[in-house]
Amino acid sequence: MYVCMYFSVSANRQAKLEAMYEVMGDPAVKLKSNTDIRWLSLNNAIQANYRTYHSLVRTLFEESQQTKNANSLGLRSFLTTSSFCAFLCLLVDVLNVLTKLCKTLQSRDLLFSYVKPKMAIADGEIKGMKTVSSPALKSFESNCALVPTVHPQKATWRFFWR
Repeated sequence: MYVCMYFSVSANRQAKLEAMYEVMGDPAVKLKSNTDIRWLSLNNAIQANYRTYHSLVRTLFEESQQTKNANSLGLRSFLTTSSFCAFLCLLVDVLNVLTKLCKTLQSRDLLFSYVKPKMAIADGEIKGMKTVSSPALKSFESNCALVPTVHPQKATWRFFWR
């Protein structure tokens, strides 16, 4: 993920992010990037971004204000769109279900009679997210605020997840 790469290439950025963890009260989580050969690593990367979202956005905001860095401004703008926030929450919930299922299927003492019921449970949980908001998505919906931003040419509204 680009967020992980953005912070990992600079010790100063990492230090600012870690300081922001303390200020914002977020857990000190190391950002992780996913790998192509270990698809379960995507869950770890998404969880880290979800758990430290507020610190990430605030650090990027301060970085863009202090250094006028276009990368930090662009990344912050992307992270604060409503579609990104909603998709991040949806991924958190869906990947939790899939990770549980995958770990169950990878156990050494798996009985084949457990496969079909476990898959049905996972399928039901994911399909249930269509009608009832999942936990992370509920958090997003109840804590989302519209924040006006003033652009030189136009005024726009951005979602900020409190």
